[in-house]
Amino acid sequence: MSNIFIGEHYPGVTKTSTGYSLDEIHFAGDVNIRLHGNIHVRGNLDVGGYLNVGGYLNVHGDLDVGGNIAVGGYLNVGGNIAVGGYLNVGGNIDVRGHLNVHGDLDVGGYLNVHGDLDVGGYLDVGGYLNVRGYLNVRGQMKAQSVRCRVLYWGLMCLPNVPRQKIHVSKIRPIACCREYWSERLGVNLTGCYAEIEAQIKPMLPTLLHRDDWTVTERWILESYLGERDEDR
Repeated sequence: MSNIFIGEHYPGVTKTSTGYSLDEIHFAGDVNIRLHGNIHVRGNLDVGGYLNVGGYLNVHGDLDVGGNIAVGGYLNVGGNIAVGGYLNVGGNIDVRGHLNVHGDLDVGGYLNVHGDLDVGGYLDVGGYLNVRGYLNVRGQMKAQSVRCRVLYWGLMCLPNVPRQKIHVSKIRPIACCREYWSERLGVNLTGCYAEIEAQIKPMLPTLLHRDDWTVTERWILESYLGERDEDR
């Protein structure tokens, strides 16, 4: 795997008052990229290896990295982000499209995603977390506050977020928990999420009278009780 340093003297790079600007970065192979200072990319950024940015990174198009991403400042992407490893950003992240991270996602500031957010590991956000679409986290989640349409949750513990700061319209167990929930509910859960929800909702008053639910289980079930402010 080769290492490439992109700075003032790299072909196609223009020095600006705040850092460096270039039209596009594309390396199909396993290449590690080191960007010096603040970087503005007018097109897409596609890297087969890891990406390390000392300052902030602004990408008008899509950001696709096969390895890990480390950004010292903020990260602003006009399209989608796909990361094969972890994503570590010292400042804020603003994504106009979807954000998909196979590993852990660690954000020093806030995280704002206009599409869906899918994280294969843990999610740690220093500020608020706002997702316009679906939020799917396979590990633990930590943030000052969370707001999203639908949260997919598969852990037995609650997220590490103050309960009064979780604004979620609906909480869905992840697909691998289907058998567990079938046993707990005493019904055969088949079909898609919408079909299962239609099957369970009439049973909720009876189910919630049971005293054997864990805090997390009851939290999930109660999310289906009725319309919330966030749904209106």
